[in-house]
Amino acid sequence: MKTTIRNRWMLGVGVALIALHVFAPTVLAQMVGLAIVGGATTSTTDMDAAMKIIFEDTLVNNDVTDSELLNEFEEGGGIKTDTTTGGRYIETAQLFNLPAGVGFRLEGGYIPVPQGPLIANSRITLKKILASVEMNAEVLKRVRSDEGAYIDWGEKAFPTLLERLKNKIDSTMLGYGAGIIARVNDATPATNLEVDSAFGVASLSVVDDVLLQFLEGETLKASPNANGTSPRALTMKVTDVDFTNGYLVVDQLATALADNDYLFGGDEAGNDAAAAFMGLLGHVDDGTILATYQNIVRATYAAWRSNVFDAQAAPFTTDQTLTEDVITYADDTAFTRGAAVIDLFITSRKGVRQLWKDLKGDRSLVDPRNYTGGKGKVFMLLGDRQVQVKVARKMPSSLAFGITKKTFKKFILHEFEWDTTTGAIWRQVTDSTGRKDAFYAYGSMYMELGGNDPRKNWRIKNIAA
Repeated sequence: MKTTIRNRWMLGVGVALIALHVFAPTVLAQMVGLAIVGGATTSTTDMDAAMKIIFEDTLVNNDVTDSELLNEFEEGGGIKTDTTTGGRYIETAQLFNLPAGVGFRLEGGYIPVPQGPLIANSRITLKKILASVEMNAEVLKRVRSDEGAYIDWGEKAFPTLLERLKNKIDSTMLGYGAGIIARVNDATPATNLEVDSAFGVASLSVVDDVLLQFLEGETLKASPNANGTSPRALTMKVTDVDFTNGYLVVDQLATALADNDYLFGGDEAGNDAAAAFMGLLGHVDDGTILATYQNIVRATYAAWRSNVFDAQAAPFTTDQTLTEDVITYADDTAFTRGAAVIDLFITSRKGVRQLWKDLKGDRSLVDPRNYTGGKGKVFMLLGDRQVQVKVARKMPSSLAFGITKKTFKKFILHEFEWDTTTGAIWRQVTDSTGRKDAFYAYGSMYMELGGNDPRKNWRIKNIAA
């Protein structure tokens, strides 16, 4: 049974309290000294270890398992470190031509001459995601005097941090690694800011789909360039995501903000530009969105290009919504061209409603005296396979993906870890004036989603509303 966040928290608290009784009865009183002053006795070190268990137990086991899509893919190993840059990466050899010689010959003829393989090395670089929390000195004083106060604070702060972390992962899982959330769609930008082009892709401009990628309270940086260079001065904070009127509400406008500017998650200290991990739009693409995939040019190798089907082009002339016929055509064509045998189908909530409307006509009432309506989990039969239909909340409604899961691996160097370089997770907040009476903690994890056979996956685009 899946352990809830609260249960994990309380389990961690139990570990911490045991550590208090075993190692030092005054350890809570020493904790503030640990956060502010260098040097620590054995007992405070023990307390730091206990605190770290609490924090990790709250986050580590949830950030992946609770994300909508990331947990669908198996974890891989083989992570290396580039000693020149310090970067962590995975390198694989991709075989594009089979190394063999095969042919019919007359009796006494020569043996077919084998041809050498065509191999290209792809490199997957792990991306670093960070998260932080902060509390003022008054909270820290309460922690020192009452462990219950620390528990109360943590039960509110850490699930919120986890929610923000999951939101970032879920949105990034759908992009193509550029870190772009959307683009400005306003000739004269105002604090009621109109946006389009989810993930920077012009065709993904249904307003609700774009707004779903934003979260109230997050901060944004703008740039005229897709790679985030020359960012606009000033950070914008999202105060409201107004689905009714179709715009974001921000507290202020970035300096010289202009129509078609790219929007990234970020602040004055940095932003997500070109630093995010690769999502499905990058993995499942024919080169239209991402021309170079894992350091290999897609135009050079047919096997490096996924199958992309346009729901508003032939042969879909009469019904351009997400129907069984559309999915079956995409699956059959991808199997014929590249032996794709998908075992996961991903769509939006609007998409699954369209599909369910099409599928439910196949139902028959065995006993009309006892009937329950509604919609539960949806599966599809594709040939001899029953394929799960997975719904992702942030998925643009014009997209759907057919995924062969074995062609993907998620690489995680380490799960979320709090930085304890100073001997504790808490550090004092400082600015240009000096030290503040407040404390912050931050942690990080390295991750990336890699693929080794894009042709065995497919995407349907331009699904009608």
